[in-house]
Amino acid sequence: FIDYIFVNKQSVVINHNVLPEKLNDIYLSDHCPVTSQINLINP
Repeated sequence: FIDYIFVNKQSVVINHNVLPEKLNDIYLSDHCPVTSQINLINP
């Protein structure tokens, strides 16, 4: 995979996913959607 979500020490990653989206068994792009749930910590 070539797509990322970058975080720092002021964040806590709850979950993350890469969604392999296809239409009629064909990838629509060379990039897959990336999702995450992140809690941001107030310094």
